[in-house]
Amino acid sequence: MKSTPQIFLYIGCIAYFCNWKDKIKENTMKKLFHSSVVALLSILIYSCTSGGVHPNLGRAYALLNIAPDSAMHILSQTDRRKFSDTEKAQFALYYSIAQDKSGLDVNRDTLLRTAYDYFMNKPNDSLFAKCNYYMGLYYQQVDSSKHAVDCFHRAIRSSAKQHDWYTQYLASNRLSWEIYHNEPEEGLYYAREAYRLYEQLGASNIKNRVYLILRVEDCYRYMGKTDSASLYLKEALRLSEESNDKDLLGDTYTSVSKVYRSVSMPDSALYYAKLAWDISDKKEAASYSYLAYCFLDVDSLAQAEYLFKSLLHHPSSNYTKYNAYNGLLKICVRKRDFDHLESYSDSAQYVLKTIYQSSETDNQSYRKDNLEMSDRNNRLDTDLSITKFSFFVYILVSLFVVAGIGFCFHSYRVISKKKSLIEKQEADMLLSQERHLRELAEVNTQKQKEILEMQHKLNTEKHRIQLENTEKQLAILKQYVISKMQFAQDLDKFKKQKKINDLTSDDWLEIELFLNDTVAGFMTSFRESFPGLKENEFQLCMLLKLDFKNQDLARFYGIRQESIKHKLLMLKSKLGLEKSSFSAREYIKTWIKD
Repeated sequence: MKSTPQIFLYIGCIAYFCNWKDKIKENTMKKLFHSSVVALLSILIYSCTSGGVHPNLGRAYALLNIAPDSAMHILSQTDRRKFSDTEKAQFALYYSIAQDKSGLDVNRDTLLRTAYDYFMNKPNDSLFAKCNYYMGLYYQQVDSSKHAVDCFHRAIRSSAKQHDWYTQYLASNRLSWEIYHNEPEEGLYYAREAYRLYEQLGASNIKNRVYLILRVEDCYRYMGKTDSASLYLKEALRLSEESNDKDLLGDTYTSVSKVYRSVSMPDSALYYAKLAWDISDKKEAASYSYLAYCFLDVDSLAQAEYLFKSLLHHPSSNYTKYNAYNGLLKICVRKRDFDHLESYSDSAQYVLKTIYQSSETDNQSYRKDNLEMSDRNNRLDTDLSITKFSFFVYILVSLFVVAGIGFCFHSYRVISKKKSLIEKQEADMLLSQERHLRELAEVNTQKQKEILEMQHKLNTEKHRIQLENTEKQLAILKQYVISKMQFAQDLDKFKKQKKINDLTSDDWLEIELFLNDTVAGFMTSFRESFPGLKENEFQLCMLLKLDFKNQDLARFYGIRQESIKHKLLMLKSKLGLEKSSFSAREYIKTWIKD
């Protein structure tokens, strides 16, 4: 595949030859000059047209959908050292697709990023939509929702223009999962669009059809439109029963149960949850947890307790274990079993600490990714240096070629004694050299601009990762405080206390240290900037930094929300914001020491 400089050289040489061939008339040097130009053009044309798409890439692409393992094997055995930029991008994308279709998670963007950076500048390319779809899958796996949504939107628009209905269906389905919690109506639109496109493809896989219908039903149920959800569930039940797939029918029964549970019909919800449990061969952690909560809704405490305890012995994540301990705590509260209450509470806190440690491990993983991005930046700088050197050699050779042609022409004109034409040719050659020098300077300026833009993008990405990590840690700490509030609230039903603030001075100190470590010394700087605040006011500032809403603060302090608003007005006054449009909450959330 020809690069842009090669094409320009190709056109320039042909134009030069066509321009001057008519001026070489009958003389002794005509044949010599003509032969030299033809030979030079032949060499340049050969160098420009050599290369092309590697045959292994075509074979791998043909096998992606039918034999992804074979496609991955072909790509792994391919020598990539002489690949063009296009071939490198195609290889990166094909290998990522083969990984995904082989059941391997594409959770590192080292390879896929090569294709993404290349095709992002080519929105009309046939692979632009697929590249954005698989980049969106990567962003979904690393919990980068905004980037995933952007990629899926681009994939949908591009595939619609190219009539690539399959990619549009895949991207619509993934986009629906990503946005329906925050934008339920748009999530419902893309869920229905995915189902329509799948029907348009004429696919006959009943399992896929049922799960697409359940996706639409889930969106309707989330929006509170249980009547519409029930209509889709009837079609899903019909197809599930025709398929004789027990797991598929079990998932459909679970969806029916969730509809009944959403309309406060716990007995019917339990009935279908038990049907799903009995018919399905797979007993995942989510199945244990959901059935246990259905039993809990109808006060079948013994069955719920049995399932929660079974869930603790089931291979599951720390979040699932925490959910089980939380369910057991609720059972103890209902049974007034204070003997086991403290034990389950300690276990829940232990699992929560384990989650915190896991979060720290994720933080280290983010830092490792940053180092990898830095290494990639260094490699890009090296490639850029090589490109500059190659471009310099290319220009130098071009100048030598032009100089050689000019010398031949000059010799010819000296022999023909046309001095006036010689002077004009020398002037034209000087102008050509100056033009080449200007073009070289413009290219160098453009390359430097690209380097600065690339560095800015990398720094922005690094800053975004740090912000996401900070927000995750703040969310975890907030969940920790809320869990303690919830636990204390349950105990208050028996102790008849007026507030649920059960945090000790050690807890407050732990929160303050966490904020200092996570938000770059926030509380230390804040105390220095506002020494006139009392300790309980500093505690309120820490809760605001953790994004506690007014209703959470009211529960925390055991007072009404109007009293909380009064506290925030008093705090705004003490922060010197009487004439500011910022509220105390907004000011603390965005506060940075000058």
